[in-house]
Amino acid sequence: MPVLLDVPGLFVAGSAIAHASRKRIETTGAYGESRYVRSALVVAILYSLSTLFLAFWREDWMWSYLLRPPVATMVWYLIFAAVLCGAAWLGALLTQRALRRGQRLLAYGYLLIPFLMLVGGWLALADQYTHIGTYDEYHAGRASAFMPDTWRVVFISIAVNATVLIAVAIINRRLDSRDAKGET
Repeated sequence: MPVLLDVPGLFVAGSAIAHASRKRIETTGAYGESRYVRSALVVAILYSLSTLFLAFWREDWMWSYLLRPPVATMVWYLIFAAVLCGAAWLGALLTQRALRRGQRLLAYGYLLIPFLMLVGGWLALADQYTHIGTYDEYHAGRASAFMPDTWRVVFISIAVNATVLIAVAIINRRLDSRDAKGET
């Protein structure tokens, strides 16, 4: 599942991190290799590390049972982790660039469009997400339902990710306040 959902999810995370510091970005023109982009990369790296167990012990689930996973698990996992970092970096960078230029509508688009892709992916793959097993077990209808209540899974995933993003936003805002006091 993460192969299909985590890329737009991490793009949204990067964009949300930049949005959390919108006021600072718009007033100071903060851009590029700033703490917002680095924060997005940290979130992506931590998230990538959290998927290690599933990548090696539940490969079929990681591919949403849509195809058999590749044999070289470590190679595809490293590519997957790099793509997640790239998505978070790009989300933060593009949003930050749009905010710096005063293009708020575009900045909100960078947040909303990938979010809608993420929601669409969740809805399309809810059955795959709530069953764990092998490719053959899933297609034979024998994969175990590890959490039969799809909406509970969605809520838990959103809550965990939102908590991390809120924590990063709070840290960045405090750093922004500290920096602003130092500049005056």
